[in-house]
Amino acid sequence: MKLTMHTAAAFLIFAVSISASAAPKQMDIGKVGPFTKRIIGTVKSITDGDAGCYYELKSTKGEVFTEIADFALCDPKMKKRYKGRKVKLTYKVEKVMADDCEGNPECTRHKSEAVVKKVTIIK
Repeated sequence: MKLTMHTAAAFLIFAVSISASAAPKQMDIGKVGPFTKRIIGTVKSITDGDAGCYYELKSTKGEVFTEIADFALCDPKMKKRYKGRKVKLTYKVEKVMADDCEGNPECTRHKSEAVVKKVTIIK
């Protein structure tokens, strides 16, 4: 079978259009240091915690997940602004209090964790 220039070009256009349509429009998961984290979700609730606050979100696929956020994102104004909104999360790997410290401020054990440092509302 002999390919003409016309059929080769048509095949190339077809292959490119398939790969472009198969590609996701927006990545929902990203790498943060050694952690794989969801970066898109709809905020269901924000709860204060020992090492920060906890954002409970729903993924674009309907799965509920929780992320620890910097204390600066725990402000009541932030809670009101983000609740029910679709957001993009920006993380940074930081040392946080170890789980077995159970909130004891005198505990010196730490762990590395990807902490939400910025929340951006997606329109």
